[in-house]
Amino acid sequence: MFALLHLKHAFNESDEGFVECRGETPTWQFFSGQAYLELRRPCDAATLIKFRQLLGEECVEELLAQTINWLLLSS
Repeated sequence: MFALLHLKHAFNESDEGFVECRGETPTWQFFSGQAYLELRRPCDAATLIKFRQLLGEECVEELLAQTINWLLLSS
């Protein structure tokens, strides 16, 4: 779920738009940890919204910042 939130944020997609596009984008699926291409949606937009609300905005921002830091250090 966090990989989905990261991709949504990185590409500035709406919840609905991201869920729709993600099913058609093999690279996003691979980043999300899937080994095989699946044409179905990973979840509905409401699930993504509930997950983000459960974490809280501050936690989501901190996780995104840590991911960016890790990517910068590993390159």
